[in-house]
Amino acid sequence: MASIESVLTKNAPQPVGPYSQAVKVNGFLYVSGQVPLTPAGALVESDDIQVHTRQVLDNLKAVLEAGGSSLEKVVKVNVFVLDIAQFGKINEVYAEYFSKSKPARSLVAVAALPLGVPLEVEAVAVVDN
Repeated sequence: MASIESVLTKNAPQPVGPYSQAVKVNGFLYVSGQVPLTPAGALVESDDIQVHTRQVLDNLKAVLEAGGSSLEKVVKVNVFVLDIAQFGKINEVYAEYFSKSKPARSLVAVAALPLGVPLEVEAVAVVDN
């Protein structure tokens, strides 16, 4: 049977519900959706989607590193946004974080997100054993 390990780091916001920041199993790290909260748990206060995107991707990076992976080892990303018109601005920041690797990705508009945030990002990454 596969060993399942929960990942928790103080370098990203703590879960706001009954879930792990990430779960490691069979050489993969499944990172829960990250939202624009600071590691201290404060919502990002800005109208700029790029500011929100940077915080989300900083959180994602911190959880990946805590789980023994990195942005370069991400194989799949799911991005959920409230306003699909922000696609270009989100992509500009996303390209900075994923400049070396180009994981598979979905970006979809949704009706609402937790805490009223404008975007959420989840990922799956490879973990070296």
